Amino acid sequence: QGEGFDLVGLTNRRLANRGHDGDEVTLTFPESGYLYEVNKGFVGKQNSVKFRFAPPFKLFTRFATEQTAPPLRLSANTATPGTPVRIDLSPFAAGRVLWLQIADPEGQRVWKHSETVRHEVIEVNPRQRTWPLHFAYNAPRGTYTLTLTDVATGLSSQAKMELK
Repeated sequence: QGEGFDLVGLTNRRLANRGHDGDEVTLTFPESGYLYEVNKGFVGKQNSVKFRFAPPFKLFTRFATEQTAPPLRLSANTATPGTPVRIDLSPFAAGRVLWLQIADPEGQRVWKHSETVRHEVIEVNPRQRTWPLHFAYNAPRGTYTLTLTDVATGLSSQAKMELK
C-alpha cells in the first residue's frame, strides 16, 4: 500500500516459463476504484483490469478518488545559470515518486548527467519541500519544457521556463 492508494505488482516469469508469455490476465482488486497503470495513465473506474501480460512486469494502483495531474509549480519562470529554480514539492505526500523530464529549446530531452540539467526521479521527502533545478553556465539559452509525472498514476503536467 502507498500513501492513500493500493499498489499491485505482477511479474510474469512463471507464466513465461510455462509458455504463457503474452496471455491475457485479469487483475481484480477487493473493491472498485480509480485504476491507473503505473507511469502510463488512467485505466478506468472499476475493480478489475484485463491486459496482455508481456515481460517483465506490470504495476497498477487503485485510488478511492479520481486523481489529477501533479501540480508543477516553479519558484520562477525565468532562470539564469548558477542560480537554481525550485520546484515546489509541498502538495505531495511523503514517499510519492515523481519523474521530472526536461526538454531543451530545440525540444530535445536533456539527459541525466548532461552539462545542462538532468532527468530526475524524485522521492518526496517531507524535510525537503522544494527541489533545486540547476542550469550550467554553457547551457543553451531559450525556452525549456519541464514535464513532471506522478509515477503512481502516470498523470503529468508541463511548464515552460526561459533560460536567460
